Amino acid sequence: MFEASPFVVIFQYAFIAAFPLVGLAVVTKWVFDDWKKSRRTQG
Repeated sequence: MFEASPFVVIFQYAFIAAFPLVGLAVVTKWVFDDWKKSRRTQG
């Protein structure tokens, strides 16, 4: 096994940090789609 390089450590932290960001993006997309739908029904 090779030693953990700084790149691997950064990748691990980025991978962990990506989870809430992806969740936030999905929720934002849902809210945006819902908002577009409600605007369209109002005319």
